[in-house]
Amino acid sequence: MLAEWYQFGTSCQIASAPQQGKSRLAQFFIREHAMNSVPFGLVDFHGTFYHQVLNYLAYLQPKTPIYLLTHISILN
Repeated sequence: MLAEWYQFGTSCQIASAPQQGKSRLAQFFIREHAMNSVPFGLVDFHGTFYHQVLNYLAYLQPKTPIYLLTHISILN
């Protein structure tokens, strides 16, 4: 599945049973968006997925600006 296969409007939701790969699918879409300079937002209440995406962006070093809105509790 590639990002251009889908015409996302203002949002996208991924729903399924636990342990079915929702985070991996979301991570795939985020990586596709980052590589193609498509803006995206990420809300992660626990912070683990946020840190995985942040590590990927640090590796990728995209030319477009990255704006981080982080709650202090997930920085630990």
